[in-house]
Amino acid sequence: MSVVYKYPVEPADVVAGLGRFSLILPQGARVVLVGMQRGHMHLWAIVDPEASSVRREFQLCGTGHTIDHEVVHLGSFMQNDGAFVWRLFEHGLSKTGDGGSVP
Repeated sequence: MSVVYKYPVEPADVVAGLGRFSLILPQGARVVLVGMQRGHMHLWAIVDPEASSVRREFQLCGTGHTIDHEVVHLGSFMQNDGAFVWRLFEHGLSKTGDGGSVP
């Protein structure tokens, strides 16, 4: 059985200047949306709630920010009525973004 879960991306999770952060997600989780809700950043993923958990590494980048090599783009979103445009990338995924086994 799969369900959609929402995961907050807290500003404290994002390392200053690098935009790097990690989340613990069920193995195989597939990120389907990243965006703002009530003034806070979140990502939504289709997950198997019974799957074992894995740590996944992400990078949040604004316009003009440096992007690490070997990342997969998961989505983009705007903050403050378009004042900021963010892109979410993930490290360690295949180009299909399948959320498979991540070290």
